[in-house]
Amino acid sequence: MGAALKSPLTQSHYKILREKLAALTGIDLGESKHSLVESRLYKRLGALQYDDFSQYIDLLHQSPDEITHFINGLTTNKTDWFREPRHFTYLVNTILPELCAWPPSGEKTIYLWSAACSSGEEVYSLAMALKEHLNPHYDYRILGTDISTEVLAKAKTATYSARTVNEQVPDRFRERYFVDDSSSVRVLPELCRNVKLKQFNLIQDKLQSEIRFDVIFLRNVLIYFSRATIEQVVREVIQYLKPGGYLFIGHTESLHGLSLPLTLVSESVYQVKG
Repeated sequence: MGAALKSPLTQSHYKILREKLAALTGIDLGESKHSLVESRLYKRLGALQYDDFSQYIDLLHQSPDEITHFINGLTTNKTDWFREPRHFTYLVNTILPELCAWPPSGEKTIYLWSAACSSGEEVYSLAMALKEHLNPHYDYRILGTDISTEVLAKAKTATYSARTVNEQVPDRFRERYFVDDSSSVRVLPELCRNVKLKQFNLIQDKLQSEIRFDVIFLRNVLIYFSRATIEQVVREVIQYLKPGGYLFIGHTESLHGLSLPLTLVSESVYQVKG
């Protein structure tokens, strides 16, 4: 059992940790997340048998391996199946018919990137939507990335709470694309085969891929960034879109006032100019 903390998180230590997280991930916690940081890191300090945050800060400076635990502990990974359903409606009713012209004149594979995929619900929701609505003469591939190795590990199992799936996934999808496993359910392998999952830092990493995507979902992550970081991240991400490709952001997020080569075409949906 780890040692009990002898001293709470001081304001000076909070400032150091906040700046460290911002430098690593772009996430700005602001002044009001002091208690959240203290509570989320408390278990980690206990596991390390540390009794003071200064010891932990020293470790962060010395150990690259600890950075992973630090990021996993302080990133938020709220997600749902078919979250913000109007986006899926727009994808199915507007974008897919446009991409799947018949007869096909070129590429017959549709590429999507879920750039903050959390524990995988968004990725597999997209896979179900494409499986159901894509022209049968076309194929699809989905890349799911996230900065947190913990949530990616869960996504790779493709195993979820039966209760949550029953509440959030339409009956016809649940019956076709899941198999029961006691109190949990697993996504069928036929969906998983078209999905690739990998760790990716939107601030620091470059996507090592020659693929250009038709659609990128970058939803509910920009809210944690400053306006300057939002512009930096979006400008980098849309380099991986095909000309005329689509970017989805969260309904509570906005790119208004930013100098980006994007046109708003629906609620929180943008198209690359040209």
